[in-house]
Amino acid sequence: MKNTLLTILVVLISFSGSAQWNMSQLDSNVYEIMDLHFFNQDTGVITGFLSYGGGFHMRTIDGGNNWTLSDTSTHTSGRDIMGFVNDTLGYSTGQDGILYKTYNQGETWSWFKTPAMHEDVNGLIHLTDSVSLYKTDGGQMFRSTDSLNSWSYIQGKINVKDYFHAHATHPFRFINDSIGFVTGNGIYKTINQGLNWILTDADTNHYYNSIYMFNEFNGFAVGNNGVLLKTLDGGVSWSKSFISTQNLLDLTFVNDSIGFAVGGGI
Repeated sequence: MKNTLLTILVVLISFSGSAQWNMSQLDSNVYEIMDLHFFNQDTGVITGFLSYGGGFHMRTIDGGNNWTLSDTSTHTSGRDIMGFVNDTLGYSTGQDGILYKTYNQGETWSWFKTPAMHEDVNGLIHLTDSVSLYKTDGGQMFRSTDSLNSWSYIQGKINVKDYFHAHATHPFRFINDSIGFVTGNGIYKTINQGLNWILTDADTNHYYNSIYMFNEFNGFAVGNNGVLLKTLDGGVSWSKSFISTQNLLDLTFVNDSIGFAVGGGI
């Protein structure tokens, strides 16, 4: 696992005025926080890597002021990403593709399955209660139609170029339960729940880590070396620009105008 220092916050369209950020809690046992999910303004869960090896799930019930380690039936492997099916049921995965499951908003987690491929995972998304997609660090895609109990390999490798960070975040973005995108060496699109993926007419010289679609037409993607892609036609075409000199790992928008891209360097 690379020792990555996140050093940059890029504001695509900035807020007027200033904002204040406070650290809610520092735990010396936590090496890296990889994913965050809130169910409501009080209850949320984070996951990632521990400083002494392995992974963790932590939970807050007071809006992030305090975090406690969630109960697990076994020692977890390193955690990269979570995916929640509804307000109570969710999964986490990461190193070696090992899946853990929660029925109670992350209060407790238990081992669920170790997929046969034994490869680190950087993407997990649930399209319906039963249909899910899974993307490995090597760019392979798998699909489940039985609530993650079994997986089928999807042909067509999403290649890795200039790979900076082994834990790319949120590579999937679906407009509905059928039409969606995934990042890799370019942007791929599906119109049939991930059964088939087509490489769109986008730059393939950079590795893209995260994508955000406002609707079926308009969206952005960010990647290494500060690259930004923009589409106005649902991924038929993309325009490329650079908004940073560092690698951008994740992207989100709070409304139609204001967005944030985060990343950094080694």
